[in-house]
Amino acid sequence: MGGVLTAGRRPLPAVAFVFTSALSRATSADPPPGPTEEIEVRGQRSELGKTSLRATEVRELPGAFGDAFRAIEALPGVTPIVSGLPFFYVRGAPPGNTGYYLDGVRVPLLYHLGFGPSVVHPGLVHHVDFYAGAVPARFGRFAGGILSGETRARATDLHGEASARFVDAGVLVETPFADGRGSALVAGRYSYTALLLTLLAGDTRVDYWDYQARVTWDVGPRDTIGAFLFGSYDFLGQRDRTGAMKEVLGTQFHRLDLRWDRRLAPDADMRLALTLGHDYTGTESVTGVRDRSIGVRFAYEKRVSPTLRVRAGADTILDHYDLVTSARPARRPAPGAPGPDSGSAVDSSGNETERVYPPRNDVVTGLWADVVWRITPRVEIVPGLRADHFGSVQSHPELGDVRDPRAIRNGSVPSIDPRFATRIQVSSGVTHVAQIGVSHQPPSFFVPVPGLQVGQLKSGLQTSIGVSHGLEIDLPWSFTAAPTVFVQNYLGMTDFATSCNGTARDTDDDCVNRRVTGRTYGLELLVKRAITARWTGWIAYTLSRTTRQTHALTYVYDARTPLGGTDANGALRPIGRLARTGEIAGEMDRTHVLNVVMSYDLGGGFRAGGRFFFYTGTPYSREVSGLPLPPYNAERMPSFHRVDARFEKRWRAGKTGRVSLVLEWLNATLRKEAVGLDCDRDPEGGPIDRCTPRMIGPITVPSIGVEGGF
Repeated sequence: MGGVLTAGRRPLPAVAFVFTSALSRATSADPPPGPTEEIEVRGQRSELGKTSLRATEVRELPGAFGDAFRAIEALPGVTPIVSGLPFFYVRGAPPGNTGYYLDGVRVPLLYHLGFGPSVVHPGLVHHVDFYAGAVPARFGRFAGGILSGETRARATDLHGEASARFVDAGVLVETPFADGRGSALVAGRYSYTALLLTLLAGDTRVDYWDYQARVTWDVGPRDTIGAFLFGSYDFLGQRDRTGAMKEVLGTQFHRLDLRWDRRLAPDADMRLALTLGHDYTGTESVTGVRDRSIGVRFAYEKRVSPTLRVRAGADTILDHYDLVTSARPARRPAPGAPGPDSGSAVDSSGNETERVYPPRNDVVTGLWADVVWRITPRVEIVPGLRADHFGSVQSHPELGDVRDPRAIRNGSVPSIDPRFATRIQVSSGVTHVAQIGVSHQPPSFFVPVPGLQVGQLKSGLQTSIGVSHGLEIDLPWSFTAAPTVFVQNYLGMTDFATSCNGTARDTDDDCVNRRVTGRTYGLELLVKRAITARWTGWIAYTLSRTTRQTHALTYVYDARTPLGGTDANGALRPIGRLARTGEIAGEMDRTHVLNVVMSYDLGGGFRAGGRFFFYTGTPYSREVSGLPLPPYNAERMPSFHRVDARFEKRWRAGKTGRVSLVLEWLNATLRKEAVGLDCDRDPEGGPIDRCTPRMIGPITVPSIGVEGGF
């Protein structure tokens, strides 16, 4: 499909440029004219609505610890639930509504537990694409943003990288073989935090590791086959009274992607892939959840003309969810059989888990297509359409087996997701970009957890409807600016940050499954300087408002009447309550989010960088005797800011080698953050509780490491 010819930030149009050189009128002293030379260079415009970060760019971002995926929190439209924790709200959608992909393979998460690094070695990642809304048709089944990583092309020479820090070590090695027809890569990272915590805090253990292996082979001049195996493991343990180390939380996932790429014509390509997956999350004391999946996907792209590209594809995924204890599938006893004993797979906690996350088979099949059409040199449109069908079969409550013919159908729901985007060049340095799109997603857990998927498809899908208008502006000194206004509407969302709060409707159903409606609107701004400059960086700012429709309860108090009275602690009792529907600020609404990133080449192999991060506090309600008082979510937690720093010294080693000493510090200013409220009765006897912010931290991560490569 050709390379990418770039000029500054924006790739040049996807057309062929032909340069012809010929000698002017020859004289007797001139050499005879030579043949005419034609050089054809093809390029592609960047995808509409995409923010792309290359690994070479983000590996120098302070606070990201060299991981391209962690750099996403420094982009507009992204709001972490807690500073430094890699779970984000994207344009008001909860973290569980953001889709993660690696080379087109769906993965449950991209980060290790807590403040750990990404689950992919940084040297394997070529670039990361982030879509905040109205994503391309090939992505679907997520009502929030999309984070898609692409691995680097296979190496033509022996290549390797290694790193060692206080908490982990990583390595990557890749080599071609068979005269370049094949390539093999292995990479991984292992944490020795367990050893450090044993010395510092013997009652706690944190451990993680990940691995990647890739093999490609050119079967012929037009065909390439490959296998990509990767996975991740996390463990959090705590010693009990007997001294035994118990698993507080353990997660893991594994993927095997077998792919066949074929060049159908000079301007047409296809990929056919089969993916096998295994996800698991569990603890020592309760039933774990597991997902074993198999999927097939097909993608096709053809350049019909220099101004028209057609893309289409299809995929289907089968997920088998079940519950496990001691690595055994959980099943209910048959009618008349004795109840579970101490060695069975289901306990009381397992029954509760099974109610929310029942064993079942989920099948989703989708078709998608879009067209990238440059109507004129200044106007480009991208109409697209995606159609999916979601089906779920739940195990019989007595037989406990989804394969039984009497199994319960948990739902069968189709969805149609249209998308449309335009790019219009207003002037030589200003381009207008507009997008509109609809996305659907099955019920989801609040944050992405391997194997954990809410099993309530019969309650319908989550729906996201988004519209955005933005500009791409070329500025002096290699700067570009991209302001964007947007509106995202959400219907039937599973966001228990809202549905489980004190203002939600007081019913007996599980708040995790309860649906909410909401919207987010605002302004995003990204001002960026080219990485090729000696000093580079960007400013990312988001001004937004996230609201939720809630069935709130208004509690009525009257200290002058004995109808309510007081409890044993002297707190007022409500004498009544009124249910009202209203729009309130979302639990994770942050009005302002600002990132200022800068990196400067000092010369002599020295490079220094800093990052300033700021956001306003989340809303909360005043309370009376522990009950929320309207107007709901009218108060604000304190704002938070932090400063990250990075310093690197690089040396050359041989002709192609390099060695670096990297000093990095997340939250170098040791700032604390408010994450909740501590409320007590007013000591002066007032009816309203006296509440103070609950501060955590300072959460700070200093790091010293050595990196090298060749």
